[in-house]
Amino acid sequence: MTGDTEFPAPERGTLVAATAVVAATWFYFLIYVQHGLLDLGEALAAGEAWRERGLLTWLGTGGWVGSGLAAWRFNVYRWRGQLSWSLRACALAAAAATMAGAWEALAAFAALSGLSMGWLTVTLATGLRPSVGTGKLGWVIGLGTGIAYAAANLPFVFTAEPERQAILAAVVVAAVSVLAPFLTPQEPSVSEESVYGIRGVAGWLLLLTPVVVFTAAVFYRLQDDPDSRTALWTGSAWFLGLGLVHLGAGALAGRLLDSGWRWRAWLLGGALTALGVAAVGEGIIVVSVWVFLAGVSIFSATLLYILARGGRAWTAALVFVVAGWLGTAAGISYAQAATSIPAGLWPVLLGGAGLGSLLVGWAYRQPLRTNPVG
Repeated sequence: MTGDTEFPAPERGTLVAATAVVAATWFYFLIYVQHGLLDLGEALAAGEAWRERGLLTWLGTGGWVGSGLAAWRFNVYRWRGQLSWSLRACALAAAAATMAGAWEALAAFAALSGLSMGWLTVTLATGLRPSVGTGKLGWVIGLGTGIAYAAANLPFVFTAEPERQAILAAVVVAAVSVLAPFLTPQEPSVSEESVYGIRGVAGWLLLLTPVVVFTAAVFYRLQDDPDSRTALWTGSAWFLGLGLVHLGAGALAGRLLDSGWRWRAWLLGGALTALGVAAVGEGIIVVSVWVFLAGVSIFSATLLYILARGGRAWTAALVFVVAGWLGTAAGISYAQAATSIPAGLWPVLLGGAGLGSLLVGWAYRQPLRTNPVG
């Protein structure tokens, strides 16, 4: 087996279903896991920082466990059922969180949310390749990512109370769970590309993790600062513009990825993200946010594509645990203790990018592998 699948391209209905599931997964993460749940926790934390960080700990721990369990139990012939039930579990966790009347109860639901989300992301990333193939995989992931980010910027979604955001996220993932039966695996399929060897996976971790930490920290600071929030997220026209930026960037990422330009997609996403953050630091708020958010969409699509193209459950679990859960938690924790855009993370971003680039580049030059990771 080589890097590309050999079975015929699936029907349009399968591609639409896959795109919808990708969009729902990202939407759930953006609106509920990254925002709605944390806002619910802030209301119950009574200003105690340890409670806010404790909620992140429970959420992340659940994510680690869910990712590991998903990798352990993944079976390509049962993946449609695993996918549909992981989506329903996410819906149940979000709905339950809205009924928590105490911090302890919300912490338990946060762990359940992380467990469900970890199960969903690993299952989705591993099963897309044998169901969709590699020919349109970038388009499915890029468009799904762009749709999710655009929907998250709709005024009635972005400005909703955290309880409503949680319910909306629950409804979305529950609704798309009925599409899982349309994603029939064509054949068991994993990539034998050398980039999924030990050096390649280590390189991608070094490339992806610092960017996740950085973007999570910056996004949290921008939304937490009243002046930035007012400047960036005010007015229906502005929300519509942000949504179109996300949608266009996701579509561009899909095009680049399907053309075999994974490296260029990552470079473009990382460069736009860094450029946007630098402009924010100089006070160029209005222009920089467009650049920053475009970079985030491209980078997010690239991250999921790399894992989906590999089709390896344990590789997906490792990257989601380290880059996804640990990276997001570290970025938010750093931002909670900071009072401005976290300039101290620049050396981490640049150092990880440099070393990761060397490892990934080295892996790309190696022949097809016989010792796959995961």
